[in-house]
Amino acid sequence: ADEEGDALPILGHFVFTGAPGTGKTTVARILGKMLFRCGLIARPDVVETDGLKLTGEAVGQTKKKVEDELKSARGGVLFIDEAYDLGKGTYGSEACSALVAAMTDQTYAGLVIVMAGYQADMQSMLDTNPGLKSRFKHFLEFPDWEPADCLDLLETNARTENFVFEEWESAAKRVMERGFKKLRQLKGWANARDVRQVWDDLKERRAERLSAGPNATLGGKSFSLPDVEAAMESLYNARMGTVGGARKTGTDDPF
Repeated sequence: ADEEGDALPILGHFVFTGAPGTGKTTVARILGKMLFRCGLIARPDVVETDGLKLTGEAVGQTKKKVEDELKSARGGVLFIDEAYDLGKGTYGSEACSALVAAMTDQTYAGLVIVMAGYQADMQSMLDTNPGLKSRFKHFLEFPDWEPADCLDLLETNARTENFVFEEWESAAKRVMERGFKKLRQLKGWANARDVRQVWDDLKERRAERLSAGPNATLGGKSFSLPDVEAAMESLYNARMGTVGGARKTGTDDPF
């Protein structure tokens, strides 16, 4: 449009839906940089907040909180995580009204707002304020991670930090694949956040093993199969509510 002498299209605002750890915040940060490079916003900065931070506890507080965040993000991107909290209570509704007013105010003409949260909760929140819902033009759904996605992130982390997995192409990889397949079916599955938790636990298990004695250092900077099994089992037990006790499954191998 710019090359043809036409005005740039109205960009509109975004809604990202999906569970925690699916990449919504990461994509919002990338979006800010992309829109800036395309000349659609004045700066690449992404101001991150959430629904609760935009709601006050007394009359008049909410409007000021919303305006402060809007001013901070002006010319860039305002990312509101867990935005479904804006649909709760009197002050949540006040925040929604303040955002609608900003979207029609020329003061914030160059600002892009991205709201994010669980799909059902976001839909319910937007339904409470048709004026707010109509301002959003782009709806992106972020699906839960598959086991293969989890393994890719772990392999990337390992390469970045110069770690290797012993028996990766045989036992270790299968243990992780089965573990993530079961974990993603449980309540509380947090996608990349859970993968990062497993990664951190792996390093802790390895450190404990190395502290046991000089023989434990054999194999270089690597994770053993017991490291992998223990890390996966730890997260599984935490989700099943069996940390420090017997497993509810009654088996020695939850995966």
